[in-house]
Amino acid sequence: MHDLLTKILAATALAATAAPAQEPGNAPRLVVLVSVDQLATWVFEAARPHFADDGGFARLLEHGTLFTNCAYAHGCTVTGPGHATLGTGAPAAVHGIVDNQWIDPVTGAAVYCASTPGAEPVGGGPRGRGPDTLKVPTLGEALKAQRPGARVVGISFKDRGAILPAGRGADAALYFDQDVGHFVTSTAFANSIPAWVSRFEAAYPVTRFFGRTWDRFGSPSAYEGLVDDRPFEGPDPNKSRTLPKTIDGGRKEIRPRFYAHLYASPFANEVLLGLARAAIDAYDLGEDDTPDLLTISFSSPDAVGHQYGPQSHEVRDTLLRLDQDLAGLLRTLDARVGPGRYLVLLSSDHGVGPCPESRVAAGLPGGRDGNLSLKIRAAAEKTMRDAYGEPAEGNWVRGIAGTWLYLDRSKIESAGVDRAEACGRVARALAGLGTLRTAIPTAGPLPDDIDPELMAVFRNTFHPDASGDVYFVYEPYWLGYPTPTASHGTPWPYDREVPLIAYGAGIRGGLSHPSEVTPGMAVSIAAAVLGITPPSGATEVVPEGVLR
Repeated sequence: MHDLLTKILAATALAATAAPAQEPGNAPRLVVLVSVDQLATWVFEAARPHFADDGGFARLLEHGTLFTNCAYAHGCTVTGPGHATLGTGAPAAVHGIVDNQWIDPVTGAAVYCASTPGAEPVGGGPRGRGPDTLKVPTLGEALKAQRPGARVVGISFKDRGAILPAGRGADAALYFDQDVGHFVTSTAFANSIPAWVSRFEAAYPVTRFFGRTWDRFGSPSAYEGLVDDRPFEGPDPNKSRTLPKTIDGGRKEIRPRFYAHLYASPFANEVLLGLARAAIDAYDLGEDDTPDLLTISFSSPDAVGHQYGPQSHEVRDTLLRLDQDLAGLLRTLDARVGPGRYLVLLSSDHGVGPCPESRVAAGLPGGRDGNLSLKIRAAAEKTMRDAYGEPAEGNWVRGIAGTWLYLDRSKIESAGVDRAEACGRVARALAGLGTLRTAIPTAGPLPDDIDPELMAVFRNTFHPDASGDVYFVYEPYWLGYPTPTASHGTPWPYDREVPLIAYGAGIRGGLSHPSEVTPGMAVSIAAAVLGITPPSGATEVVPEGVLR
């Protein structure tokens, strides 16, 4: 991290060389928070030269501010925690979403990251979906509290991508159910599907993509250096690892597998863009001086990246097409809200690492151990039994969720075992496994030999109500499970570093800002431009030179 003097000098230099400040405009009528799922900085920079001159990214970068040193402070780099940070401005240690799902450390119950007890599905989807797992309020909650009449709408193909950025009290949180082929919601937000959603789906059914051919959108040069057919990629339902593909779920008629196939294609982004336009019209977002918030999470880049890997033709093509979708979104905002009357904040919920097999083939460090989770659990159980004998029944280890190992605390307490001592023993045993860099106990004294940056990430990741008893970290470029083709979830830079772009009302244009920020800075920027007090978890200060 830069020291204070470096930050001051960088901010001073930026202020001296930036374009002249424009006349301040009116506060935005609409804030649009955009998340591109699994958009690592290194993936974005590789695709950036191939974006169209008239595309969305070019416009955002030319007339907005790009934060060149943006990274998550926490290490649980998966969808739930990332979207919670984008909504609240806080790291996992504050907002409490430590993974997509975890084990309640006291009761042993499974907990989903976007949960509201007792919430029922509306139109489809699983039970219990809602925002009550968040420990701190979102930007949308702060906006509604301070600007009565403000509307907040969250949309995504993933439930957590729609729910967590929008938060409690949202006017709508809509997500796609692949079993029924429709956008659905939860009684945490509504008791019926809004009529405008039904009208949108009737006019623009997702079934229009059935049988659609997915071919390369860009020029041949946009795919140079990428290999289209790699044996370790996951095939689609038609057993294809190459473009072009036919999006049909591997069937001659529409079945749920078609919806999954659509989701893992760039066409899902087109569907979400259409829903965003319909939401703007339905709620009159940005129509008056009471500001509104729309959160859009483009989920399909994550599905495509998991299946084919970030250095695939499929991921590159998805981003090239998304570039055009973003251009379409900006044109819609120009027409319906007005240039200069809206603020767009674009980031990602997490990054991604390269496919381990591609690194091994290139002679670089990395690999995949499909049995690592079993080895971790076995090592922890053996350590506990060697130290404390057989438990009264069952096992000492309750389970693993993400990179957390959970011990059975009720058995530890009943046996009179010192939990801090047990956590330390298990952490030391796991740290000795060859494919783990380290393991950190969450009770008792912390090891003094952990890299300071890793320790800082751990402190921003741990929350006592959800975290396990040991936090373990894979070696860089290693995956501990047989699938998917590529993944994320570690504290390493390729998983934490993502773009952050601010564009529109109140933002200076054409800047590449060097300050070290997290994606949660989007919430601080939005609050500053809106003139509201930010939600309690958003403590980052907007750097000098960003705001007009």
